[in-house]
Amino acid sequence: VEAFVDHANRGDALARGDGRAADRSGSSAGESGNAVTGGVSDDALIAWTEAWRLYRGPLMAGYDGALIEHRRAELHRRYLDVLRSIGDAYDARGRTTEALDAYRTILIDEPYEEAVHVAVMAQYATLGRRDLVRRQYLRLTALLSELGVAPSEPTQRRYHGWMGHDPG
Repeated sequence: VEAFVDHANRGDALARGDGRAADRSGSSAGESGNAVTGGVSDDALIAWTEAWRLYRGPLMAGYDGALIEHRRAELHRRYLDVLRSIGDAYDARGRTTEALDAYRTILIDEPYEEAVHVAVMAQYATLGRRDLVRRQYLRLTALLSELGVAPSEPTQRRYHGWMGHDPG
């Protein structure tokens, strides 16, 4: 757990350009000479990816108690934040497959996250896969209808733009 948190925090610090975020060799983020693409350094992306690898699921699954449940929820939210950062960083690099991996992993645990569905649709649109854009939109629409709501207006506009038709 602590290794996951350490790598997640290190990725955040490196993404912010925090000079106090030292790599394992002791040099600061600004001195490491790593490439920066899409506003996020390679070292930040590496740290987040390592955090993703280290996450092993809900903390102490099967155990109850307010403190455990609070920490479990906190770590899970952190995990989802790391995945979003990874997806966004890969998107900025034009690495669609890797971005999709991160975004779709979020949707396993948080299927109602409209913004993540939109991120997935954007990746499919980049690939020219309108069929997959449509499928993702229909999946989102079905999930939201369970809650008695429709996709937001901005989501609907983006979807219609990707599909090449006027929303009316």
